[in-house]
Amino acid sequence: MKIYVLMVVLLLCTLRVEARTLAQDVAEPLHDSIAMQQRSQEELDAWEREKTALLQEFETLLQRREKLKNRNARLEEQKKILAHKIAQSKQAMIQARELGQEMEPFLRQSADMLDVMLEDSMPFYLEEREARIRQLHEEVWAADVPVAEQFRHLMQVLKSEYDYAHSVDVRAQELEIEGERVFMSQLRIGNLALFALSLDQQRCAHYDPVSREWRWLDPRWSAELTKAVAMGNKQRPVDLLTLPFGRLEQQR
Repeated sequence: MKIYVLMVVLLLCTLRVEARTLAQDVAEPLHDSIAMQQRSQEELDAWEREKTALLQEFETLLQRREKLKNRNARLEEQKKILAHKIAQSKQAMIQARELGQEMEPFLRQSADMLDVMLEDSMPFYLEEREARIRQLHEEVWAADVPVAEQFRHLMQVLKSEYDYAHSVDVRAQELEIEGERVFMSQLRIGNLALFALSLDQQRCAHYDPVSREWRWLDPRWSAELTKAVAMGNKQRPVDLLTLPFGRLEQQR
């Protein structure tokens, strides 16, 4: 009986040891498997994060690529526009050069015509008018003055002459009238006529474009010229006057 009990006890001890060994044999691979799954999950999560980051970077690169394409398209369009403008500028330069070559004879002829016009016109403001035309002559024969500047000066001279033809003014001036030096108020009516009135308003004269000399007028014109001089000085309103244009009667 004792032997039987001892055998049972030994059997139980053996089974307990084997059960513990079996449990250890089962638990260790299970732990390893769980650890491996955890590592795999961590690697999978890390890969997902990297994948998301790469996808975001890829999307950013696609957007940047689209922007660069649009920018290149705009630059290409600007390049075409600029090339067209350059071609137009070159053509304009060629035309301007050709026009300048054609303008040079015209400018010189115009300066010569102004000389003739000044010689035939009434003798008023001769110094300043001659100075403008003289400067114009110097410019149209100068190689370093652009044609555009020459043309601008020509237009200025013509405008000045135009303004003279459409204005009236009075200037105190010493005149030689039939051999007599007299200080007079000179009345200019455009470039049509020149009259003169003495300071005491008793004597009057006119410039004769035929003889190109000053001539005395009959004193009966003094009253009308007095009014005209006052109008020219803006001392009285403009009104109708009778002045001796045309064939003028000289004082006897």
